[in-house]
Amino acid sequence: MDQDLAEAVKHHEAGRFLEASELYAEILNRESRHEVWHLLGHAQLNMGKLEQALHSFSEALKLSDENALYVQSRGRARAEAGELEAAIQDFVKAIELGLRDAEAYALLAMAQESCLYVDAAIQNYHLALKLQPGVPEWLNSLAYLHLYRKNWQIGWDLHRFRAHRQAIGQPPIRRDELLQPVHGRKILLVGEQGLGDELFFLRFVPTLIRKGALSVEYICNNPKLIPFLKKMEFLDAVHDGQYEPTWDYRVIPIGDLPMLTVWLGADPLPNAIPVRPIMSRDRVYEELGLNKNTKTVGVTFRAGLSLGPFGSYRALGKHVDPDLIREFFPKGEDFQLLLMQRDITAGEKKQFPGALDCSSWHDDLLKLQSLLVALDHYIGVSSTSMHLMASAGGTATVLVPGSGDFRWGYEGDSSPWFPGFQIIRLGNTQKP
Repeated sequence: MDQDLAEAVKHHEAGRFLEASELYAEILNRESRHEVWHLLGHAQLNMGKLEQALHSFSEALKLSDENALYVQSRGRARAEAGELEAAIQDFVKAIELGLRDAEAYALLAMAQESCLYVDAAIQNYHLALKLQPGVPEWLNSLAYLHLYRKNWQIGWDLHRFRAHRQAIGQPPIRRDELLQPVHGRKILLVGEQGLGDELFFLRFVPTLIRKGALSVEYICNNPKLIPFLKKMEFLDAVHDGQYEPTWDYRVIPIGDLPMLTVWLGADPLPNAIPVRPIMSRDRVYEELGLNKNTKTVGVTFRAGLSLGPFGSYRALGKHVDPDLIREFFPKGEDFQLLLMQRDITAGEKKQFPGALDCSSWHDDLLKLQSLLVALDHYIGVSSTSMHLMASAGGTATVLVPGSGDFRWGYEGDSSPWFPGFQIIRLGNTQKP
């Protein structure tokens, strides 16, 4: 390796991608070399310069067109740019050219997962895990793919490796520890999920009582959720995150409850737990300053976390452009628009002139639930509000961008988890 290239690689490995790319460019001005084009592409990819990265990888392939690693790198850039079908072709070609390590199969599986080619993604994640067992991110993805396919036992078993456990530094619960009878035991459930997911997993709790649990208590690490949990009669006590249980409790993370209930022979598709709203429609309208005859439409257009780089764990980000969401407003009706978006920005509010900002209602989940069921129409992405609406026996129009999650499936306009809800699928939702 010549001195300039060695210096560039040193910058690259230290994360100084701009300095590295400048040196790579100087070298390429003197001589077009495939390995330098490839390195430049990766530096550009790390800086988010996707078009430049694609150009650099293509230049590398012009000089070495059968290089499997270069083909795979171009696939990464294409996937990051949202060109998933082209990325899949590159990942397949890289494998055909001999790049058959665990990462090669995992990258292909990730792209297939994003396109909802469920069976193919399952197959390739299994191949990746055979070569490199125990990778939590791959197990996490595999869990949800099996849940898409309604393979409940496999999916919930793999759910022990979910990303939330990783995020809080907790190892997966052992299968033999989880799959134990509950009869005569004091059960302590531990919340370790986001708000919406915890509300979802509560629907599995009644099985513990039917199977003879002596009591069911809950440790809640989110203060906002505690008042809502206290409305659930089957919970004998709700504790905050500082509670220290005694030795005689059987402690179960809430996200592992479905696996246990499936093992206990319960219905794999339990209904949402009913919780009666604390405010009437008239009282909600009075607080909003609306006439009781006013038609109302509520909207939520983003939820979840931002997506990470392709190839890393990608938190489930859900976002619908505000301009697009207008297409789903009721036609031929006068209505008052209510912005239900949590943490709404000033710029987002400006996109809906005349709308009421109801974002502060998220501070109290019981009040928020009352507002939701008071609406004539609620339209939004999957969020905590959908779970609150289901608990109140209401329905909504759910906008599912991208691949969504297993609760909304990958095809059709309804979900067995949310009877009566209408699903509208947006973006890349090819049938596997």
